[in-house]
Amino acid sequence: MNKIISLNLLPPTEKKEAAAKRNLMFVRNALMVLLLLTIFSTLLVWSSNVILEKQLAQTLEQVSLVNANVVESRQKIAQSNKLLNQLDNIQKDHLPWSVVIWEIFEQIPPGISINQLSLDAQAKTLLLDGHAIYRENLLDLENAFNQEPLLHSVYIPLKNKLVKSDINFTLTAELNLGSENLYEK
Repeated sequence: MNKIISLNLLPPTEKKEAAAKRNLMFVRNALMVLLLLTIFSTLLVWSSNVILEKQLAQTLEQVSLVNANVVESRQKIAQSNKLLNQLDNIQKDHLPWSVVIWEIFEQIPPGISINQLSLDAQAKTLLLDGHAIYRENLLDLENAFNQEPLLHSVYIPLKNKLVKSDINFTLTAELNLGSENLYEK
């Protein structure tokens, strides 16, 4: 085997300087690597921040669009509910006048002719002007109206009941418009 002999031809001061230079170069290279890593990390964090800000802006824009759609939808629902409530109120307040009139005319006996019929929903009254051929026809009308569930407090003036024939009369009655059977017919 060959042995290599190491010769130490440098004086000790130069050896120390060379070791110090080597150490300084190592520290300088280590600092450069550290500086490069710091710059790379900074660029990475900065670019990530830019990307995240763009995504946040897009997300906020989408959220604002969704919120605008939700607000618009809620307004439409509120408007629809308002219309439905109005329709419900109209339906609750609706009276089937054709049924009321039909029921009244069904009760009119022969010998009675009607000249005028007035119905007042707010006052819940009926006013009927007519002509009866005989008193019996007029009394039959009064009895029929008294038995009709849609009417109560039927009134014919006594002067109309005293005449025997060819009677022009006025009849008043109160309407029972809350009757359940009104909507069953």
